Amino acid sequence: MYEAYITRFRPKTFAEVVGQEGITKTLANAVASGRVANGYLFTGPRGVGKTSAARILAKALNCAEGPAPVPCNKCSSCVAVHRGDDIDVIEIDAASNTSVENVRTLRENAIYAPSRSRYKVYIIDEAHMLSPAAMNALLKILEEPPPHVRFLFATTEPGRIPETVRSRLQRFDFRPIGDADIARRLRQIADEEKLPVSDEVLRLVARFARGGLRDAEGLLDQLATLAAGREIAAADVLSLTGAYEDELLASILEAALDGDSSKTLAILHDVLSSGGAPADMLEQLRSLVRAVVLFLAGRGSAAAHYSGDVLERLGRRVDLASALNLMAMLGHYRFEMRYAPDPAAVLEMAFLRIACRDALTDLADLAAVLDAVPAAGAAHGSAAPASRQSLPVRPQYVPQAAAGKRPPRAAAAPRGDVPPWWNEAIGSLSDVLLRGILSNVSAAEPTADELVLTVPNKLSADTLNAADRFAALEAAVERASG
Repeated sequence: MYEAYITRFRPKTFAEVVGQEGITKTLANAVASGRVANGYLFTGPRGVGKTSAARILAKALNCAEGPAPVPCNKCSSCVAVHRGDDIDVIEIDAASNTSVENVRTLRENAIYAPSRSRYKVYIIDEAHMLSPAAMNALLKILEEPPPHVRFLFATTEPGRIPETVRSRLQRFDFRPIGDADIARRLRQIADEEKLPVSDEVLRLVARFARGGLRDAEGLLDQLATLAAGREIAAADVLSLTGAYEDELLASILEAALDGDSSKTLAILHDVLSSGGAPADMLEQLRSLVRAVVLFLAGRGSAAAHYSGDVLERLGRRVDLASALNLMAMLGHYRFEMRYAPDPAAVLEMAFLRIACRDALTDLADLAAVLDAVPAAGAAHGSAAPASRQSLPVRPQYVPQAAAGKRPPRAAAAPRGDVPPWWNEAIGSLSDVLLRGILSNVSAAEPTADELVLTVPNKLSADTLNAADRFAALEAAVERASG
């Protein structure tokens, strides 16, 4: 009879548990030294080894050759525990046994000695699903259990376990498993099953598992069935997961970054009309922007599951600060989408905002500008009559050089005194946002062909570098300077 990968390749020893070395070593040492606690609480996301570790600990305690940190997996006790039908290792699904009556039955049975093993082990999965009354009913036996009883709790939501229960247990936090560890384990399974699949595809599977080895094994099992003997391709992974190709995601971002709102909407509508889910599309685009952020920050290896060509292409279009702003914006709209009656409209709004970002002003930025306008007006009113210079002056922003990194479009320069005609140049501008920003900069004395400005932050520099605002500023300076 066929056995699914998640069952066939369940870890049988602590050494086989992937990505939790600190926890498994501690548990193995506890068995070896006879320092096993009365109860443990295993916490962490799904599919990271909590229940497997609990079963291995139960095997180690009751192994015919033990207690041993490495169970033999041959004796009747080890085999029965691995199958999940040992009479002395009782697995309880708290989601379906939530009442205080279930806990009372557990307490009544726990006082009796095990039927054939050293210990009677209770594994309580999804422990956070127990009712408050059931939790309270456990307190006494957890604090003073019979010497032959051990309790192992597993939960994905430790915050829902009362402090009175947690304080009676030793807690181990299982972390999400890294993509590299998942891909390495999938390679072992693929080699054992003789599956024709490349390491690149296995890394893609690991990426969609989101830190859960069980999900990765289940997806690999599905892919093996889909491929039916042929080589498993990246397109198979995308087909089963509902994911989109890197090139498609990149084309949406590129169109939006180029300010081409028509092309951006056309691509989005093509995807949505073919059955794409707005929430999935937004999340995958946010994930790609995160990969671009890592790439620009010098951590491209952490985003190796994306195409290097795509990351380089997008990295040439945005700097690190802009990519961070994009990531924050998409995260905001992902939250908004959870409560929106029309998720597709939220997706459209997010990318239209990116496409039109130069023409939009955040409320926080506008408030800061309005606060600065009165001060600018006072400066204009008190300014002494300006002497004009007959030089052709052009504003220029000095980029900050950083070793090994592409400089931003504009950055701060050394401070200096403003020219005498500077306030007149600001006052002639009709753009309120531009006047507010310029009221907080200083300018070095102009040379024959340039004027160097000191700006307070990168956002101000980006705003001044926008084509329409730069042209307006250049014209105002040329008029004022004569």
